Amino acid sequence: MRFDELPCFVEGFDPGMNLRDLGGWPTCDGRRVRRGFIYRSARLCELDTSELVRFQQLGLACVVDLRPSEEALRYPDPKLPSFVYVRADAGRDPLSEEDLAHLSPAEVIEASARKTAAMAFGNAGIKRVLELIEQGRAPLLFHCNSGRDRSGVCAMVVLMALGCSDDVLMADYLLTNAYRFAALNYLREAYAPALQLGKDYEDLITLMGGVLQQVGQAVLKAIDDRYPTREAYLEAEYGLDGERLVSFRNQYLE
Repeated sequence: MRFDELPCFVEGFDPGMNLRDLGGWPTCDGRRVRRGFIYRSARLCELDTSELVRFQQLGLACVVDLRPSEEALRYPDPKLPSFVYVRADAGRDPLSEEDLAHLSPAEVIEASARKTAAMAFGNAGIKRVLELIEQGRAPLLFHCNSGRDRSGVCAMVVLMALGCSDDVLMADYLLTNAYRFAALNYLREAYAPALQLGKDYEDLITLMGGVLQQVGQAVLKAIDDRYPTREAYLEAEYGLDGERLVSFRNQYLE
């Protein structure tokens, strides 16, 4: 696989970091998200020396850690003087060890979809990311632990606010599986016998290292079930009314 040919690729990082630029995605009005302004990734403590050098070359003004305090303390980010560090709790990983231990594969997937969809509502961490972006605190990078679920939902909301289609939202969400190819391949080899037990087991293994389309779709469905339009959702949850939404887009679209 040629990782440098994947959408949103940022040179100089192990693909498993899931570090990518949200720039380049098309919007429904024919524009594109500006490159080099909004990034997403996994936890930053995994960066090696050369990656740390490259990381500083991104020229970030702000790094937002979406993890709760216990996760952030367990795997602390490097605190570099070149950017402001903000911790904005977006909730816990929806794939819990308790669920894995006590539920069937189908039940784990359903629980993960439900918990992931719930992140789209009343989420102070995602709201803080949007506030910082709106304030022009960019280039900005937000991250969670593996850059999948919390970062995935946050990216969905950011791209939604920028006017991208559902196809783009899902394409960005599912890119995690391409960037985390090595981790997913390792899990599939480690749990090879389980792959013979049916699709639920195969999906569960994918969920352990990547993302499932049905989970991403559950997020969008939950939003549409609760609000009549995406604009109504963005205004009610994040205060992005019509005028602010236009300004938001004009800052980060070309």
